[in-house]
Amino acid sequence: MHATAKRRRRWPWILGGLVVLLLVGALLALQLIDVERFRGPIERALEDSTGWDAELGEISLSLTRGLAVSVSPVTLSGPPDTSSIELGSIDVRADLMPLIRGQLKVRSVGLVDPQIELVRRSEAEGWIVPGSSGNDAAAGTPDGGPSSPGAPGGSPSDGGPSSGRSGGDGGFEVTVDRIDVAGGRLLLEDRAADPPLRLELREVGGEYLPQAGTLRLGGNLDGGGALEFRTEGPDALHVDLSEVPSEQLHPLIGTDLLHAGGRLTGGLVLRTPEGSDMRLEGDLQGEQVTLLAGNTPFDEPVNTRFAVALGAAETRLESLSLTADGIALSGAGNLAPNLDLDLSIADMALERLLAASDSVLPLPLELEPPGRVSATIEVDAPAGQALTYAASGNVSAARYIVTEGLPAVKDAAASFTLDRAGELIVDITGGSVAGGAIDGRARIDSLDPPGTLTLEGGVQEAILGQLIGPFVADASQNVKGATGLQAALGLDLSAATDLRGLKGVLELNTRDATVPGWDLDAMLEQEIERQRDKLGDLGKLLEEKLRGDKKDEQPSKTEEVLEELFESMDARIDFDAWPWNIERLALAGGGVATSGSGTFDPENGAVDFTLTTTFSPERTAALVGKTKELQHLVDGSGQLVLPLELNGPLLRPGVSLDLGGLLAGKLGVSGDDSAGGLLEGLLKKEADKRGLEGSLKDLLGKEAQKLLDREKEKEEEKDEDDPK
Repeated sequence: MHATAKRRRRWPWILGGLVVLLLVGALLALQLIDVERFRGPIERALEDSTGWDAELGEISLSLTRGLAVSVSPVTLSGPPDTSSIELGSIDVRADLMPLIRGQLKVRSVGLVDPQIELVRRSEAEGWIVPGSSGNDAAAGTPDGGPSSPGAPGGSPSDGGPSSGRSGGDGGFEVTVDRIDVAGGRLLLEDRAADPPLRLELREVGGEYLPQAGTLRLGGNLDGGGALEFRTEGPDALHVDLSEVPSEQLHPLIGTDLLHAGGRLTGGLVLRTPEGSDMRLEGDLQGEQVTLLAGNTPFDEPVNTRFAVALGAAETRLESLSLTADGIALSGAGNLAPNLDLDLSIADMALERLLAASDSVLPLPLELEPPGRVSATIEVDAPAGQALTYAASGNVSAARYIVTEGLPAVKDAAASFTLDRAGELIVDITGGSVAGGAIDGRARIDSLDPPGTLTLEGGVQEAILGQLIGPFVADASQNVKGATGLQAALGLDLSAATDLRGLKGVLELNTRDATVPGWDLDAMLEQEIERQRDKLGDLGKLLEEKLRGDKKDEQPSKTEEVLEELFESMDARIDFDAWPWNIERLALAGGGVATSGSGTFDPENGAVDFTLTTTFSPERTAALVGKTKELQHLVDGSGQLVLPLELNGPLLRPGVSLDLGGLLAGKLGVSGDDSAGGLLEGLLKKEADKRGLEGSLKDLLGKEAQKLLDREKEKEEEKDEDDPK
């Protein structure tokens, strides 16, 4: 028993001694292992698998937890002034026991602070990446011999470190289970792109499992946003975007399709099916996105799905679906080398399109919902040339405002075409202006820069008051008449779009018109009565002193009439002049016909016309019956013809009529235009005819002199009241 107990107490010491012996042996083995023997196999493995020159820094070895090899730094170099990979260090952890059997079984490889720069110098050469065919010159020594001396039979067989390999300097068979990346930087530089592409990814981290063929690698973009790359099987690479600035994609898709200032989040999948072109699929959401010719970003997120075939000769957009702010756009076509897309907008509410149009293609037309719109768009940009558009479709709107100051088109329906030169043509297929049916065409010869808008067309059975409504405001409801018009107008959109920029002509004709303030018959009769006192003085003088006739009593003045019915009204307006030139104005109704020309100033609503009014024989007889002096102005057909001036506000102009001057001209009398001047001229003419001598005072007596004095006083008072 005693001996047995003593033996039991010695076992811990024996085991402890064995552990110490193993540790001492491991430390002695570590000192005896020459780590430099790993340099050649590792360098050759890197060079064979990448085709680049490999250079290893200091190699250290540790056996504390299996085999741990650290190399710091490591450099892989492609052709001069091209791609390169620099690593702060490579930490390799391997199993110790397989090493005794000549196998290097690597549990993990840690790539610390990798600096990766990949370059494409030309399209023909392609991307210079490890293992690419364009880099064969870098795979061997300058004299074409083996990659490294001491390798019997030349370089090892093909295959990367993850595939398993054997040969040279100990015949190591190398397998790798895992590669980790931390704190790295990836730079893509495409010098062949126009403009050149430079995409930099910082703080790169991730993992690669060679046996499973899976990769996860991500980092932050220089300039904002983040990317993560993931493999899914042998033929699919996923790229996840997070808040990536839209300008980061400009080197890939150009600046015409997607403007700077947006942010993109979502996923891309690059598939490389065997025997077919690579395929890129995307499902992205954009914030503050502006497309094509837009001026402002979308208010709401833009969702888009697309599929792109990446062929050797061309890049084709197989499908595109985009939704934003309620619009739905789809399309397909070529992306490279020539951009040629066919897009379509499905039938949709006009208000949705208006909300989104400034973010895609601003409409130069002022349309008000509700309405509908549908369109097809062709986008074209041959290599090296500017982007152009062509579009066609249909649109309807509750109101279409051509320009300020002109009546709007209500319930408008139109078809439109936009050619690649920027000419927009809108054919009106339905609608009304001022209550009358409209037909015509609007044309803008250039959208960018803005050109000239021309309008050609007509309106039938419109309401006159609504046509001139912008110039008479609330009074338009009192202006009536069925009106037709034909117009050929132009407006320079590059200048200020006010009424001064309007050019062209317009002709209108109205029947059964009622226009407040345009009772010319009543206004002329009032003006004749206003001047009747002066004419009466002349008549009384002639009757008492020369003929002794008695004058009929004067009728009382009529009250002002505010409106009159015209049987017809015709006008031709020339917008090339300012104020607008009314080349022709013809009015007829109630036995009175008026015609002439003048101007209309739309800014202050004032007219200035020179007209001639002709009264029918019946109306002439009635007027002469009231004022006999008018008989001198009656023509051979028995019609009274009076020239007059009409000026003032459009719906309440004033009439200027010079009856004294007319009578003086008819009677061949000289003198001023006043009744007094006319009277003096008539009396002198009569005195000369009778051979009388002496002054007017002697001829006419005191009564005649009093009459002349009174007339002069009236003229002086008039001059004082109206200095003009």
